[in-house]
Amino acid sequence: MRAIVLAGGRGKRMGVLTKNAQKATLYFNDNPLIAHVLNGLLQEPSVSDIVILTGYRGNDIRQLVNKLYRELLDERRLVLFDFPKVKGTLSRLIAGLTNLEMKQGCYVCGIDALVHATVFRRFCSYVNIHQEDVVLSLSPRIKIAPTHKLAYVSGDTLMRYIIAHGSFNKELRELQWCVDVGVRYLPVDILGMLRGKDFSQERYIHGFIQQLLQNGRIIKGFIFQEEWKHFATINDLYGAMPLS
Repeated sequence: MRAIVLAGGRGKRMGVLTKNAQKATLYFNDNPLIAHVLNGLLQEPSVSDIVILTGYRGNDIRQLVNKLYRELLDERRLVLFDFPKVKGTLSRLIAGLTNLEMKQGCYVCGIDALVHATVFRRFCSYVNIHQEDVVLSLSPRIKIAPTHKLAYVSGDTLMRYIIAHGSFNKELRELQWCVDVGVRYLPVDILGMLRGKDFSQERYIHGFIQQLLQNGRIIKGFIFQEEWKHFATINDLYGAMPLS
């Protein structure tokens, strides 16, 4: 199964750190963020190849990947496509799909959320059972950030999906909400639906998920209990977390 890594965001909340560097190249626990993501994907046997979609300061990522993963680039197990003028995670995904032949579903993730390798392995096993469904990785360990989306599930099926705005009101706190960690699986029919769409407008994956849910699409939630790490601000780069 293919994995697509979205690594084109501006990373404005990182302040001065991303003024002259791509967020994916910032270091955490002695490795760049994107290296943590790629190394986790490369440990999973079901991942056949990895596509990195860049945008803002894409050359920063290309230089880093050339340095660390030269052999994988030569083998075409790892490829990069740069879309410097495309804004929005969904728009960048659509742009990337124009270059790819999709015969099966794929994993889609960013570089600003890290989960333990064993969590991703269980996620892949879950996806193997639900290959016709959209699947989101969800955590009850809610870390509120402007980019986070919250999901309410019944069993393992999404019932509601909303944007978190800094805090919960009383009604939300009384329900068992989980945060969308950002490691997702999109089945082949969804990828086919997106392929060829207009990517000139700034559009995001969370809005697409909301639309699918409103249209009656079944979306599954894979809930894990382990700690995870999110990178929204400079402070998030500090504090150790086991990743393998």
